[in-house]
Amino acid sequence: MAYDTVQKAKLAIGATIPLMTKTKMDSWTSRIHLLNSLILSIVTNCIAIWGLRYADILERVQLTFLKRILLVPINTPDFAVRLETSTAKFSLVIFKHMLNWLIKLYEMEENRLPKMCFLRQLEITRIENKYNWASQVKNLLEFANCQRSWRDINVAFLKANKNDLIDTFKQKGFRPERSTTTVSSYSNASTIHQNNSTT
Repeated sequence: MAYDTVQKAKLAIGATIPLMTKTKMDSWTSRIHLLNSLILSIVTNCIAIWGLRYADILERVQLTFLKRILLVPINTPDFAVRLETSTAKFSLVIFKHMLNWLIKLYEMEENRLPKMCFLRQLEITRIENKYNWASQVKNLLEFANCQRSWRDINVAFLKANKNDLIDTFKQKGFRPERSTTTVSSYSNASTIHQNNSTT
């Protein structure tokens, strides 16, 4: 499903770029709004359920769009594009959708089918299984520095700490890329070019 979704989104990008050119859309805010409303809406449909394992694949949609509107080569390092545009990794989008869905699950009545499936998955999280949605959620929460066990997580905790979890997830997602810029040959070349321009 992830690959099919990416292909659909890329087709949308192909149709959107000429429209932006024709209408002379120069505003960066408008371009990003177009990305979020027309293109990413294709990708984020029910993404909290099926997309937790496919962040790296779905990332291509966002980066393809950004590279095309920036008119940079497709082989431009991803981290350079994200840092230049102050764009967080797509996994942050997935994480936000996941938190919202998790809160809805906790608020559901016990006899609702999604809630029943979730509770059953919680029972088997002790078994290592990459296809277990609850296990995937726990991994993302741990990445956001949430060390609570499932029995200590509830809707009150999630609502009270939602913004902090998102901020932590975002900051930790940027750290590896910041360190990458110090060792990347692409970054070094850019630094040299900038230094030469100022001398």
